[in-house]
Amino acid sequence: MKLVLIAASICGVALWCLHDGPTRNAETAEAANEVFTTVVDWYRPYKQHGNEIQIKVPNEFIGSVPRSLRDEAALLLGDSEAIQVTKEQAAKFSSIGEPEVFIAARIDKLKEKVKFFEEHPVDDAESLKRYDKAEIEEQKERRQAIVDDLNSESTRLLEWKNELKPYLIKAVALQAGGSFGATFAFDDLVVYFVALGTRPVPMERCPVVAFLPRQPHKVYTAVEMIE
Repeated sequence: MKLVLIAASICGVALWCLHDGPTRNAETAEAANEVFTTVVDWYRPYKQHGNEIQIKVPNEFIGSVPRSLRDEAALLLGDSEAIQVTKEQAAKFSSIGEPEVFIAARIDKLKEKVKFFEEHPVDDAESLKRYDKAEIEEQKERRQAIVDDLNSESTRLLEWKNELKPYLIKAVALQAGGSFGATFAFDDLVVYFVALGTRPVPMERCPVVAFLPRQPHKVYTAVEMIE
């Protein structure tokens, strides 16, 4: 897919940068005109500084509240940006499955990838014939970076396994098809909505349920549009 319209920069795992509050800068204001036609009070965008890597919450851990239950969820949230809820409430407000099941399956896949890299080194006989020493070393470094990321994700998921709790969270969406994602910036959480489309559409409140390892200190929201 080609990125065409944005209201906040979203790129891989390093999605968000730390900031000093939910202020609107020139970039955000300009992008807003390109992505949405209206703004709701739950919209709290980031003011980005630097290029600091954030921790991505697996998409399987977050789900939107059905439209028929959004008013009830908003009433439950009150003035809070996020509240912990029971598993029964989480099941009522979303269709997210048990995160423990996802974690087990995901770790298995990560281990398979690491094993594949270990069994297929970049300095095997065939590669040594095709590449010079400098190219081999460069490939080794790239490969090791990938393996380190895979192992880091496995470790993080294991640490989260017994800490995940369901939270009801204020988020925003565009009135177009799309999906939610989230990242941690230290103790703050950024919940973003990626919509499909080519022209600006209205924004709306859309509470979500997310399984998280800790209560967010602050919640920020963002939207993006791709075609």
